[in-house]
Amino acid sequence: MLGRLVRLMLLITVCVMVGALGRSAAEKEWPFLGDADPSPYDIGKRKPQPEPPQPSEEPGRPVPVRAALVIDGKPNAAIVLADRPTRSARIAAAELREHLRLMSGAKLPTVPADELPVGVIPIYVGESAATREMGLTSSDFAPQEYLVRVTDDMVVLIGRDDPDFGQIDYEKLGAWDGFNFQRPFYRLGTLHAAYDLLESYGVRWYMVTDVGRVVPEMHTIPLKPMELRNRPWTLYRNTSKNGWQALDEMPVPNEVPQRVSRRDENLHVLRTRLGGEPYGVGHSVWRYYRRFGEEHPEWFVGGNAGPGIQLRYDNPEVAAQVVEDAATFFGWPFQKRRFGRRDEGFVAAMVSAGDNFAVVPDDNRNYGENTNPPLQPERSGRGFGTGRASNYIFTFVNKVAREVAKVHPEKWIASIAYADTFEPPDFAMEPNVTVTVCMADGWADDSYGMEMLREWRPRVSRLTTWEYYIDGLDVFPRVRPHAIANYIKQLEALSVDGLYAEMPSCPGIANILPGLYHLNHYVTYRMLRERAVDIDKLLDEYYTLFYGPAAAPMAHFWATIENAWDDPAYQTSDLGKLAKYWKVLASAERMKSLRDDIKQAKQLAPDDPYKTRIEVIERSALGALEQRRNEYLRVEAIPLPTLTAPKTALKPVLDGKLDDEIWQQAAVTKPFTDLYGNPLDWKTVARVTYDADNLYIALHAEEPLMDKQRLNQRVYSSSVCTDACFELFIEPGRKMKDYLQIIINANGLVWCQWRGKYGRHQQPHISEYGIEGAAWRGADEWSAEVLVPLGIFEESSASGQEWGLGLYRSRYVNLSGQDPRRYSGWSPTFRISYHVKERFGVLRFGE
Repeated sequence: MLGRLVRLMLLITVCVMVGALGRSAAEKEWPFLGDADPSPYDIGKRKPQPEPPQPSEEPGRPVPVRAALVIDGKPNAAIVLADRPTRSARIAAAELREHLRLMSGAKLPTVPADELPVGVIPIYVGESAATREMGLTSSDFAPQEYLVRVTDDMVVLIGRDDPDFGQIDYEKLGAWDGFNFQRPFYRLGTLHAAYDLLESYGVRWYMVTDVGRVVPEMHTIPLKPMELRNRPWTLYRNTSKNGWQALDEMPVPNEVPQRVSRRDENLHVLRTRLGGEPYGVGHSVWRYYRRFGEEHPEWFVGGNAGPGIQLRYDNPEVAAQVVEDAATFFGWPFQKRRFGRRDEGFVAAMVSAGDNFAVVPDDNRNYGENTNPPLQPERSGRGFGTGRASNYIFTFVNKVAREVAKVHPEKWIASIAYADTFEPPDFAMEPNVTVTVCMADGWADDSYGMEMLREWRPRVSRLTTWEYYIDGLDVFPRVRPHAIANYIKQLEALSVDGLYAEMPSCPGIANILPGLYHLNHYVTYRMLRERAVDIDKLLDEYYTLFYGPAAAPMAHFWATIENAWDDPAYQTSDLGKLAKYWKVLASAERMKSLRDDIKQAKQLAPDDPYKTRIEVIERSALGALEQRRNEYLRVEAIPLPTLTAPKTALKPVLDGKLDDEIWQQAAVTKPFTDLYGNPLDWKTVARVTYDADNLYIALHAEEPLMDKQRLNQRVYSSSVCTDACFELFIEPGRKMKDYLQIIINANGLVWCQWRGKYGRHQQPHISEYGIEGAAWRGADEWSAEVLVPLGIFEESSASGQEWGLGLYRSRYVNLSGQDPRRYSGWSPTFRISYHVKERFGVLRFGE
């Protein structure tokens, strides 16, 4: 008998050693033990998941006193970790300890399984010998799946974890050094199980930082028997890298705000369960001009390689090069491509992630002529998006996907439906293609955006969306939890696989204010991981838990902001957009109502934590509204500049120099200001005159950094706006319909397009209109002349007639460590944009 026992123990020891050796080798590439998948993060086409079981508790059954984690503020449980826990389990244990201490005052110990005191309830966190005895191992769970098991005797929290057994720094970072909060593509099933357990007790994380955390007080924390095996219904959930602004700082246009701490950012990402399976997509070929411009100019539109110049996507050599890049990317170990690579020489490696390689054209509409297949100008769309280039670009994407599938059949090619490729092509996509639809054209069920999303669904194996959570401070805030909830329910019905929310990086943008926009993000990410969420119950819970006795006035506060967008006066107003935002939506009556709500809330909840939360809302929600409304009223009070252009019998010599007599007789503007009406250190003025045939406009700019001016554009393209340039906007008759936009850079390159309600994005060549221009550069100044034939407008000029005229300068200076963009104009616009028709100045045609 003893001999058999010895032999059995030896056999177990050998098995354990073999398993340890196998694990050590496997961890080099992180294939999950027990996986049959060629790649740990490729879960293929998902079948619909069954509804997760809900927590159960026998009604009427008294909870035994012993069946509690904490009794009267004393610990009655201990956290049990493996000898070598995953980072996911380490953070889960730290978050449990912290939140249970905040709830009850009790500090639960962490002990090895063999040192668990008698009578103490074990909380098994992550895979360990104890869970393996129960038949529970991390690798047996599906990607992102986890289990919460609670009985009267124990708690088990386990899920699919990365086999990453490194240390964490919970106190300083909330995670570990090198944690990628920008692309949090980790498998953290055990941590998600811990969060579900805490949420079952009423813990919530509504806003970044501890201000946004709700923790109930419970001196005794009873066990709630449950068996919950769950996973998010989306593969992928993420937001852009820019993070949240500090709670106590108000935004200032053109200034970079202070951010919350890295620890707060990391924990907010973890608690909202952002991340999921690695996925990345974005414009992927914009450095090709550096890599191949000299050797292969024929790869580029017009044969002229440069920034902003599209490739010829019908050139087979271009497709072959992209296929080669994809093969290079997929040839790397998974750990190298997990988050994308920033140091490998090609942009696609930076915007791609994991098993997804991005194939996306540059961000402009200049595809050239005689494409194969041809462009389809008749597919003009009904918003920002069109289908003009869909057949052309997605033929290229499919070609790349077919070639990549021959070598890497389990990998994916990722592309985007955006701008001229927003509408689906006339054919289905290859089965290894993911398409991200950029939803800039509406969420409503009957919107152009939703119509196209539904059109895309049957054409592609995987479908995700790119959302624009980027309201500026010049916009009345779109706090819209009900609209978000209705929209995400539509995404769920369409089996959309994931969502990316773009938060802004530009200074002076509202969405980075946590107090103002946290509710949008909370609803978004809660609904992306949970099915069948009742938005009204979710909001009632938020108001009750977050504001306590001030729930009613704060519910009214947020409903007032949300419902303002349904104001009939806004829908029917003839005012310009900015006036509608700040005079109709932010009317004096509505602002008074919001102030009254905050005042009442502060009276009802004078103590913390509610007091601090209400103060944050007062500063960064109500405060931002009041600040921007007052700023708008200040700018609006600045009279629109008026210029009376004299009629001339002279003609300029178009060389960019302003030494012709015609310019001495022309009307001269006042010096340009920034877009909020503030004076600048460098002087810019414009001169205007006309004759029976043409309008003549000249601009002169002081520039002390001429040698650092950005001047990259060399061919006819809208990308000329990214150079140091002047932009002119001519609106005949001030009818607020269409206007002609003309851009000329400091090299004299001229481009134009029609903009507006009826002339959306028509881009005739300047030669069709007879528009001419030239520029001149001196040591510390530059100037430009533009000739615009009056015959291109439906209304020819007449003495005394008034037109809208926008005159602006983009000062792009290549200086390391500085924001290179500086915007100025003849008439302040109150936003970082020139396309504000109601703020165009007035041009009068004189005698």
